[in-house]
Amino acid sequence: MAKVQILIGVPGSGKTHYANSVCAAGRICSADKYFKTNSGKYVFDPSKLARNHSACLNWFFELARHRPFHSGDGFVSDIIVDNTNIHHWEWQNYFAIAREFLWPVEFHVWEPPSFDIDFNVVANRQLHGVPMDKIRQMADELELPFGPYFQHFIHSSSSSREVQR
Repeated sequence: MAKVQILIGVPGSGKTHYANSVCAAGRICSADKYFKTNSGKYVFDPSKLARNHSACLNWFFELARHRPFHSGDGFVSDIIVDNTNIHHWEWQNYFAIAREFLWPVEFHVWEPPSFDIDFNVVANRQLHGVPMDKIRQMADELELPFGPYFQHFIHSSSSSREVQR
């Protein structure tokens, strides 16, 4: 059954790698998409952050309002929200839209790094140029979704361990 997957984690934790490995590119909603040039190069411009997140949410709405996509081989594709989603307010509109259109929702949370070496791993792995102190701040502020209808999958930022909670 097709579902919405909302990814939560600091930059470099593995969210985009996961999204690209399990979902068709056109079904991944990411504000990062709007920071890419025509040649595909990622260029972060903070003045476009709000606009790009709004465009991402609008794209999600368009995908969600249509019933699940069926490819020629019968595969039903999920919709993935691939943003950091550190705070509740960052993902709550995606969740509300998904529920409005009767999509089941899963949250995939990448555990924040817990040791300096893990912060070095994610800081070096991420492509966004986010400074390590900002990644640490985001990890400290990470708000987990809780409630009876939240299905969680916990991923490690430094390995491929996955645990359903």
